[in-house]
Amino acid sequence: MKYLNLGCGNRYSTSPEWTNIDIVSSGENVMAYDLKKGVPFPDESFDLIYHSHVFEHIPKSQADSFIKECIRVLRPNGILRIVIPDLEQIVRNYIRLLDSGMNNLESDKIAADYDWIMLEMYDQVVRNKSGGEMMKFIADEKFSNQEFVIERCGSEIKKIITGLNNNNKYPLINNQPKPAFLNKVLNYLGNKELRRRILLRILFKKEHGLLYKDGSPFQVGKFREEGEVHQWMYDRYSINRIFTKNLLRNIKQQKAGESYLENWSTYNLDTQEDKTVYKPDSIYMEAIK
Repeated sequence: MKYLNLGCGNRYSTSPEWTNIDIVSSGENVMAYDLKKGVPFPDESFDLIYHSHVFEHIPKSQADSFIKECIRVLRPNGILRIVIPDLEQIVRNYIRLLDSGMNNLESDKIAADYDWIMLEMYDQVVRNKSGGEMMKFIADEKFSNQEFVIERCGSEIKKIITGLNNNNKYPLINNQPKPAFLNKVLNYLGNKELRRRILLRILFKKEHGLLYKDGSPFQVGKFREEGEVHQWMYDRYSINRIFTKNLLRNIKQQKAGESYLENWSTYNLDTQEDKTVYKPDSIYMEAIK
C-alpha cells in the first residue's frame, strides 16, 4: 500500500508506505515541491491521498484543479481524506456566543470567547503579517480564556501559549519551530524559491528602506503570497458537493481517529499518541475513487 501526505509541514509518518511533500522539506522523509505546479506523480500511484489544513490555503479558483490532481494520482477504490477548519463549527459557536453575550453583557468570559471565535472566522483570511491578530490575542497579558482557545484549537495553540508564557522568543507558528527552521536554512539553499525569498528579505528589510516596511504594499503582497492566509472556508456540505462533482463515492464525514483505512489511527496524523485530537477545530471528510 502507498499513501501520500500533501503539505505535511512537520506532521508526517516516517513509515515506508508514506510519501510526504511540502514546499520546503522539514526532514529527510519530506520531499520539497511546490503543489501549485500539481502533484508530481504518475496517474494511479497511491492508495490514499491525505492533506490536513492545506485545502483552505488554495485560491478558490484553483481548488477544483487541485482536487482533480489528487484524484488523478489516486488508484481506483483509493481513499481521498481532506482535513480543514470546520466553518460550521465556527459559525455555530459564533451564534451561541452572540446570543449568550446579548443575554450576559457583563460577562468578560463570554466576551473573550466571542472575540476568539471572530478571530477564527476572519483573522487568517485578512491578516497581513505572520500570526495576525490571533498571536496578539494570546500574547496579551489580559488573555484570560486559555481553556476555551485550547479546546478549540488543540495542542498546536497550546504549544504557542506555553512558548509565550515561557518568554520563548520564537513561539511555534504554522507548525514550524523558528529556531530549528533558522538552523536548517543553510541546508535548504538548494531550493530556488527559498533563495529568492531570503534575498528579498535581505534586500528589503525595514532597516534598508521602505519597500519592506510593515503595512507597505510590497510587504503585504509578499506575505499574502506565502501561504499563511486562508483563501476560502469549507464545511461538510461544500466538501460533499466538491467530491460529488468529481465523481467520488461513499462520501463520509469521519472522526479524527476513524477512516476507511483500517489502521488510520496508528499513524497519529489527526490524533496524538494519547488519542486526543490534534486539531479539534477540524472537519474530516473522506471519499472513495
